[in-house]
Amino acid sequence: MVLDKIRSAFKKDSPDKREELKIQATLASSNMVLFSLSETILKENKTLCQTKQQAIGAPLLEKVFELDSVEEIFVNEDSMRVKFKEGADLKEAAGEVGKRTRELWMSGSEMIPSTYVWASGPKKEEELFISEAAQSEIGQEINKVLTDTITPSLASHGGHVTLVDLKDGFIHLSFGGGCQGCSQVSTTVKDGVEKILLDQFPEFKGVMDVTNHAVGENPYYR
Repeated sequence: MVLDKIRSAFKKDSPDKREELKIQATLASSNMVLFSLSETILKENKTLCQTKQQAIGAPLLEKVFELDSVEEIFVNEDSMRVKFKEGADLKEAAGEVGKRTRELWMSGSEMIPSTYVWASGPKKEEELFISEAAQSEIGQEINKVLTDTITPSLASHGGHVTLVDLKDGFIHLSFGGGCQGCSQVSTTVKDGVEKILLDQFPEFKGVMDVTNHAVGENPYYR
């Protein structure tokens, strides 16, 4: 069962002087969870880690990548986006990521050293920044519709969609996988996704595709 919202709260059991790390996990797409942290774990930087080898040298990334269900980790100061393998139990996997993150924090260890740098080369997909608006109550409701109604159809073609912002009356979506660079995505947005979302959320003016279609396996703008 795919959850539209996952919350992680763990009991403080360490005498370390660090403040308790609070973690809120929100479903960003069908297999991606955004972890919002109460503390900064990577100051003035961001990193994308896609393999266990890339994780070496960063304790938090190493710990999370010990989980077989993890496919990709993106960290940006006080947030962490984890992409899980298809078929993973998101409730269990997200709970374990939260547990490992908090335990490492309370141990006093450096989560991701400032010296850690991994240049993984060109990315197939954008590094998404999920706004606070997208994590709001209405954002969670929209994510549920995306997960329950829209994602299954996109997944049949190897694609997925992520809510990244709610701005100026529009729902901002980013498409990935088989949808990134697909010549039919504009038709899919207008004739399918937008109609479904506006029917459920008439207070919005429309849907905006903010995907960078210039990257991907078959970008049609290149």
